[in-house]
Amino acid sequence: MKVVVSWSGGKDSCLASFLAQEQGHELAYLLNMSSVEFRRSSGHGIALELISCQSEALSIPLVQGQFTRQDSSSYEKSFKENLSQLKERGVKGVVSGDIHLPESKEWIARVCDEVGLETLTPLWGMEVETVFTQFIDLSFEALVVTTKADLMGPEWLGRSIDKVFVTDLPRLAENVDLCGERGEFHTFVTNGPLFHKKIKVLSTDRVFRESPPNGYWFLDIKQYEVVAK
Repeated sequence: MKVVVSWSGGKDSCLASFLAQEQGHELAYLLNMSSVEFRRSSGHGIALELISCQSEALSIPLVQGQFTRQDSSSYEKSFKENLSQLKERGVKGVVSGDIHLPESKEWIARVCDEVGLETLTPLWGMEVETVFTQFIDLSFEALVVTTKADLMGPEWLGRSIDKVFVTDLPRLAENVDLCGERGEFHTFVTNGPLFHKKIKVLSTDRVFRESPPNGYWFLDIKQYEVVAK
């Protein structure tokens, strides 16, 4: 089946994409949503240029949907409009990286149903430890790029998603879901078996941004390049 990935730039949507492809589906498009105000990936805070680099490295076309934070309904409206356009191009389903939050799975299922597309959630119901183990064992590479400041400090930014991270997180950060399902942290994938090229991060900066009721730390990737593997 020809599918579009609801693409955040992070580990969960990436692993879900890989598993969907393993199931025989064609990854035809990446759909990433960004706010008009900040021009960054929704939730993850990743610069759109970096999302475009992922598209290039994956050799999967990117569709960039936009919404405005001033209108709470604009995200869903824009998401649906983009799905409808992709449906006209032959897309039959949507891949989502949901793991265990019912409200997230219910939202994507409802939206897809209203557009007339099938929903694929390959990670749904997995133990979070299993999600991490698969991601690491498959040799995907990712960095922590966002943390909730009241739960995880700036020292977590830039850390690789590896077995040491899996050990350290429950030991050093309390009340944090291992996969960051509630937005405790977000990641940016730079390499892995889906990638035809890899993204090399050259320089970064740590930035704090107020976002009531919680502030967030962001890893601002200043310099990078897409290189051969």
